[in-house]
Amino acid sequence: MKSKIAWLALALMVPFSGYSQEAKLRLARIFCDNAVLQRDIEVPVWGWSAPGAEVKVTFKDQTVSAKTDESGKWMARLKALSADDKGAELTAQTGSETFTAKNVLVGEVWLCGGRSQWSVSVDKMVAGTKDKDPTIESEVAQINYPSVRMISVATKKPTPEPQPDFDSKGWVQATPASIRQYPAISVIFAHNLHKSLKVPVGIITNNWGGSSAPLWIRFEAYEAFTKGATDSGTDAEYEKESAAHHKKGAGDYADNKKPGILWNSHVYPLVPYAIRGLVWYLDDIDGPKAEVLVKDWRKQWGQDFAVLLNQVHPSDKAGKLTDPDMGKMKAKTPETREGLMNLEKKLQNVWTNCCADLGDEVDPGNIHPFNKRPVGERLALLARAKVYGEDIPCHSPVFKEMKLDGNKAVISFDYPGGGLVCQGEKLGGFAISDGKTWAWAEGSVTAPDQVTLTHPSGGTPQAVRYAWAGYPLMTLYTKEGLPAAPFRTDK
Repeated sequence: MKSKIAWLALALMVPFSGYSQEAKLRLARIFCDNAVLQRDIEVPVWGWSAPGAEVKVTFKDQTVSAKTDESGKWMARLKALSADDKGAELTAQTGSETFTAKNVLVGEVWLCGGRSQWSVSVDKMVAGTKDKDPTIESEVAQINYPSVRMISVATKKPTPEPQPDFDSKGWVQATPASIRQYPAISVIFAHNLHKSLKVPVGIITNNWGGSSAPLWIRFEAYEAFTKGATDSGTDAEYEKESAAHHKKGAGDYADNKKPGILWNSHVYPLVPYAIRGLVWYLDDIDGPKAEVLVKDWRKQWGQDFAVLLNQVHPSDKAGKLTDPDMGKMKAKTPETREGLMNLEKKLQNVWTNCCADLGDEVDPGNIHPFNKRPVGERLALLARAKVYGEDIPCHSPVFKEMKLDGNKAVISFDYPGGGLVCQGEKLGGFAISDGKTWAWAEGSVTAPDQVTLTHPSGGTPQAVRYAWAGYPLMTLYTKEGLPAAPFRTDK
């Protein structure tokens, strides 16, 4: 009896790897009731049955066939579909077996997530911001759209090997009640896209608190990136800091630090579900790691989907930067923000959302500021303009060049929107060097796309940095309210 119990326990611990000859037909869990399929591109549909079985997949007026491989997996591909908010059945059939997902829509699908910023729920956002934002509760109450759907990857542990499927409670329709525990950024992003596009929107939320970038990158891709040095204390400083915030084994902290373990458990099971794009946020992801992740994910998907990357939020127990001396700067956060912004120049259809002004004013050391509303709104602006072609200001002003005019530094910007403006009594956050000392620059907005700065000493400017801190002072915005991105001229 003991041996049978032990065998059963072992069997339950072994990850699912296929189906036996007696296995029943099923679709992958992403294809369940209330799902949203991506419009206008080919849609892969897959699942499992007995090896060698012929499976027919039917959706609307299409029927396509596929044959299971030796492991029992099959994959069929539907031709491009038009957006449709009328629910239909997605059916897989083999022999006398039928598996059906009901009320399936066609629209826009985005994969969103990363680290624990995505775990700040709508409830937490409302509770933490309602004093300063009295309209937030009423805004949430208006999010009642049956054609906005969300699904969360709920797998509880990362794994050393790729997994064929994931844990989830399924797709949920957006109502004021159902969204309260869902990630605020996902909900706000989806809500704004739906209002603009007037088509169904599906959001796949996928996050793991305390995770570092290497955990999300496929092991083979990360190993190639580091030239095989995957056991050399990668991101040791980050891991030490992360461990201080998460108790070991608490479920939010990844015990196994091997690169790729979250790719295996949380991303691989989704490949190649058709999506329009990826929205990703990792506090520690810099330009090189982000480039590896984006290139490899696109390769694995076989799809050059759009990518929206979030710069890290402000966080510093000391509060906003008060010392302009760049020699004292120890935080790596500004370089991380810079790397993501520069990635736009290297990769097609990759855009960066500036969040450097969205810290917790009351508790500047809080790494999870509650104010996620502008994060989701800015991401939606980027998607609406860069992905869907709306003619709207969407991008933070980005440093273009510095020219000298006597003892003045004239800084010009790309993406000035309707024109640059100063928020506050005077232009601040600009540190300037005359080659000897760093000081706070004196200056003003002198054209729709430029600011002019001087050093207090009257010396010739040699370098300028703006918002170059973990928790920066930011005063330069577009008329539409988008913040100028942090930059430096002395790299």
